[in-house]
Amino acid sequence: MRHRLTGLFFIAFPFLVSCSTENDREEARRAEYALQLTQEQYMQDNLPSSDSLIMVAVDWYERKGPERELALSYYYCGYINYQQGMGDKTAEFYSKALTHGEKSGDKTVLPMIYNEIGYMYKHQNNHEEAMTMFRKSADLLEEQGRYGMSFVPRYNEIEILNVSERYDEALEKVGNAVARAKEINDTSAILSLAGMKAAIVVNDTSRQAVPHEVLEELYDIYDRYNAGAVPESHYGTVGILLFLDNDLRTSRRYMEKAAGTSPDYLKVILEEYLSMLEEREGNPGEALRHERTASKPKDSIYEENKESLTEVIRTAEVKACIPGIRTYHDHTGFHCHIFLSIHALPT
Repeated sequence: MRHRLTGLFFIAFPFLVSCSTENDREEARRAEYALQLTQEQYMQDNLPSSDSLIMVAVDWYERKGPERELALSYYYCGYINYQQGMGDKTAEFYSKALTHGEKSGDKTVLPMIYNEIGYMYKHQNNHEEAMTMFRKSADLLEEQGRYGMSFVPRYNEIEILNVSERYDEALEKVGNAVARAKEINDTSAILSLAGMKAAIVVNDTSRQAVPHEVLEELYDIYDRYNAGAVPESHYGTVGILLFLDNDLRTSRRYMEKAAGTSPDYLKVILEEYLSMLEEREGNPGEALRHERTASKPKDSIYEENKESLTEVIRTAEVKACIPGIRTYHDHTGFHCHIFLSIHALPT
């Protein structure tokens, strides 16, 4: 699951449109109501499955403006269509949201648009463009002093650096983000960044990290910031570290719990580690079972991507104003990076 930027975007919409007729005034009121209601549903994570309501706002603001309200309307259209798996329409609406958001110059709207477009590039494995968008989002928020909100896109940027094997840059960003999180006493951010740092250190084989020492550092942070408990969002990372430390019994417990709640691309990694664990334990039947379980989400992700290489991508590329934006589909690259899932981020 990916995390939206919320909290700072609940915007009051004063009645600003000068309308020459009663019909125009009524249309303006309906548009304002549609945008405000959709925004409330978004904040409550309760958006409808149809974009029919927010299209009322789109239709009006396309004709009358202002740019900020039009950008927000396009953004919510894009998010609703993303939830419904409509990748081509998502790309189209997000590209329009970006165009009008930048025209408006409103720095409260642009960060969430940049963050969402970052996700679209991320899921195409376009790491450079994804990092650019996440960085823009985080930088804008930090310029406004909204450090708590900047953590989400900054974490996203660090995750891409990790996957891109740019470990030194990733660790520098982690250090800066941890310092900021400590300044504002954001313990949730500190915990998530600790898990990310562990993943980076282990992924960077040139560091020859000792899994036991990495675990000890994590446990120390859990003691200080989480009453000694391992956060559920860290179960996969801790389980793999325990496997590498040869504590197979505890490793199995954490990885099995994590595999039951992880998105497919992480479940693949965990099931493959569980297969290796059972093979090491001399349980070939269990090893085969986990290997077969790992193959199911692989096949599902592959089929999604195969479809994305046909008509859907071409349609989205024609419609989108952002070069290279395609329909959303998860990646097919299977590797053993232990990076944390985006659902580990705080809401």
